[in-house]
Amino acid sequence: MTVADLAAPRMDVGAGAATGWVAALGAWRDGDSIVAPAGRNRSLRLVGGGAPRPATAHVATCGVVFDGVLHNRAELDRRLEGVAPAASDAERVARAYLRWGADMLPHLRGLFAIVVWDGERDQLFCARDRMGIHPLYYAEVGEDLFVSSSLDALVALPSVPTTLNRAALADRLCGRWSAIGETYYAAVNRLPSGHAMRRTSRGVESYRYWDPAPLGQPMQWVRDDAVERFDDAFDRAVSRCLDSGPAGIFLSGGLDSVSIAALAAENSRDRGYPVPWALSLAFPDPECNEESVQRGVAHDLGLPQAMIPFDVAAGRDGLLMSALELSRTSAQPLLNFWLPAYMHLAAEGQRRGCTTILTGSGGDEWLGVSSYLAADLISAFDFRGLYELWRTQRKSYTTSSWSLVKDMAWYFGGKPLLTGAAVEMLRRTAPSVLDANKRRFIARTTPDWVAPEPELRRELNERAERNTGQPEFGQFYLRTMKRALDHLLPTLEVEETFDAGRRLGQRKLSPYWDADLVELLFRIPPDVLNRGGRSKGLVRQAMARRFPHLGFEAQKKVVAVNYFASVVHREWQGGWERLGGVPTLERLGIVDVSKMEPTFRELLATQQSRKYFNMWDTINLEVWARERC
Repeated sequence: MTVADLAAPRMDVGAGAATGWVAALGAWRDGDSIVAPAGRNRSLRLVGGGAPRPATAHVATCGVVFDGVLHNRAELDRRLEGVAPAASDAERVARAYLRWGADMLPHLRGLFAIVVWDGERDQLFCARDRMGIHPLYYAEVGEDLFVSSSLDALVALPSVPTTLNRAALADRLCGRWSAIGETYYAAVNRLPSGHAMRRTSRGVESYRYWDPAPLGQPMQWVRDDAVERFDDAFDRAVSRCLDSGPAGIFLSGGLDSVSIAALAAENSRDRGYPVPWALSLAFPDPECNEESVQRGVAHDLGLPQAMIPFDVAAGRDGLLMSALELSRTSAQPLLNFWLPAYMHLAAEGQRRGCTTILTGSGGDEWLGVSSYLAADLISAFDFRGLYELWRTQRKSYTTSSWSLVKDMAWYFGGKPLLTGAAVEMLRRTAPSVLDANKRRFIARTTPDWVAPEPELRRELNERAERNTGQPEFGQFYLRTMKRALDHLLPTLEVEETFDAGRRLGQRKLSPYWDADLVELLFRIPPDVLNRGGRSKGLVRQAMARRFPHLGFEAQKKVVAVNYFASVVHREWQGGWERLGGVPTLERLGIVDVSKMEPTFRELLATQQSRKYFNMWDTINLEVWARERC
């Protein structure tokens, strides 16, 4: 029995991810469009089928494949003054490359995947936009190199092996995330956000071309006019999203989506755009139900609203089975457990004419202040600042005051300081002890039911030693912020959002992931981000004034962790039985069911909800892998 058998009738979430395009460099000849001049027995072609098709251009010795959008066309044309006008973004990029080479990237603003064939230098050059909103994957097969913004399109090619990356799947079950360049296919790699790649006769090399705040360099804080600069950058970020077409907004009751909705409503009216739709889910759990605020915001802004009960959006078979069915047809194993409900909500927007969906994603990462600031404050003996941070957290989150004291003093403060200092000392004096400690930590955090095969277990341990960095001392706040750029988890979230939009033929965008805005927020000091003594002060005060009756001045973060746990607790057993267990993961040597199943049943019996995500993700990976084996 398959998941498809279980989930019918499925929600109307589109016919599946589009195939997408593949640019092939090398001896490959089954292409329908030569987009660059031949060079030394190699050529660049578009192969495979499906939509969307990227723009292409051929200027002089340069051929370009461009997928995405440029935000600064007029500015770029001015900088290219004296060059013939460009007919498309692909031609614009080609002319920019001919003038500046790889140094063109700082001149580009937009969301894109770029492939450039440089016939004169006999090299391929690829780049992904600064925040990585547009995916870019590649596979080397002999002398051929295949590049695509779609994993599905890449692995659909007969030449590209579809062997699964067993170690990456096992890593995920250990709560460890693989190196950012890996995918769940052994032969396919990812170009990280803000990175470029060259393919020459010497091979492939990638490098970071954009870094908003390089470690080890003095931070250029923005303080005096931070609020004004934020307002301008935020306005520009929202406007860029609205330029993509009639918009809907995933409107929760939180500050992130509400701040976007307020500005989008104003900008749309000022620019003669259709007023955005407010698209909202009504959760049944009082702990995470924000319906009164959602309706109040939409009413005050004059936005038409679609309010969908969560149980309706989740599907008649329940959220877990809908999520499994969506994972089965996704390019990568599903990450966002709630995605089926939001796909349903996006489809509601589509029926109302919305071609663009705006989300509040990124607000927590960039508007908030990491608790690891406590370590920097203790290191600087700034105990007044530490007290202010504690007080801000107490006012902004539902965590108890005593728990916050422990967190600030130890978990986010003293512990990283002491650990970082100890690691620095051992690195200089006893590196073998440091390595032994890391190996013990890896062994302790690897469940006994994961990777029962000795070969895979050995590979897993070696990967963990290689990928698990030792704690660093200093710049704790900045290091934490940079994890949102360098860690695989946010990358997977962004790619999943992109693919979800592509399934429905929509763009799913978040102003808080705008690279110019993020670059500014990196340099706004934490006390300014927390202005007013509460988190997200840069937008909280404005929203409190705009909606004085909705309580934003004292609103605390709403989380759905307990509701998630209740759904898994209620639906997991039925899902396990209907799937018939996880035979694919067992056959691949990724899990030992005889040890795993009793562990999970104990978690359910004792309601250890902290580990419920691991339970869900196991059957999630099973469904995805089963479809591909």
